[in-house]
Amino acid sequence: MVVIYYDKPTVPAAEALDHWADLFGAPWSGVVVAPRPGLGETLILAAWRRTLTLNPFDGDAGAAFIDAYRGRGPEHPVR
Repeated sequence: MVVIYYDKPTVPAAEALDHWADLFGAPWSGVVVAPRPGLGETLILAAWRRTLTLNPFDGDAGAAFIDAYRGRGPEHPVR
């Protein structure tokens, strides 16, 4: 499971959040997008004990993080 926290994303970041939510947002698909007041333009991606802070936004790094950790928590060590 990857959780993406946001507050006031830039336009490119908001577009990526929409894309990721559409791509992986179905129940049990492994990505949750959730508001977190106080972050401003920063996005934080979290997967168990790993985090990635994006400020400025980097869509390639965010996509790589999702690919690396989505579905690979302790409950599903191999996807």
